[in-house]
Amino acid sequence: MTDPAPTPPNPEPTPDQPKQTRGDVDKTILADLTLAEDVAAAAADPDHAPQLAAEELDANAAANLIAAAKDAREQVGKVVAAKKARLAATKTEQEAYATLMGSLRDFQQRAKRRFPVGDPKRAAYGINKKNFGADRESLEQDAENIITQAGTDVLPASNRRSSPPPARPWKRGRKPTKPSTRRRKIKPAG
Repeated sequence: MTDPAPTPPNPEPTPDQPKQTRGDVDKTILADLTLAEDVAAAAADPDHAPQLAAEELDANAAANLIAAAKDAREQVGKVVAAKKARLAATKTEQEAYATLMGSLRDFQQRAKRRFPVGDPKRAAYGINKKNFGADRESLEQDAENIITQAGTDVLPASNRRSSPPPARPWKRGRKPTKPSTRRRKIKPAG
């Protein structure tokens, strides 16, 4: 029996390439704009007028190309500004979402202390609702329902002393803690 062919040694690992950050605009678009500007500048040169006339291009072709390239540069600038504004709006919306969820969770905790298990008012506060705050439309409706309901009910005071903590999404593999089964005694007013 013959030995199988020897396996070649493992090649040396290649060093990690430095990561390049992505620009705001595709480089090919910028290269095309630069090329158009260079061609327009060359066409505007009076020494090239006979060659343009031979190609049946009028004298205004160079000026039109320069104006189009300038307009394209302005449009690229507007795209970059709009992209930055969208990213800032997304961050602001995420911060507002975290604040709103913290406040709604506070109302839910207070309603849990006020209403016993099985009371339909708990459902009005979205307690134990699946996918609470999962999408914007249902979150807006749930928030409106909770705020309206809280305006008519007398809820216990909040245990919180400052602004609501940001809502944290569940991490994979971590189980939520079970709420305490002990009930607090509420002192009667008076």
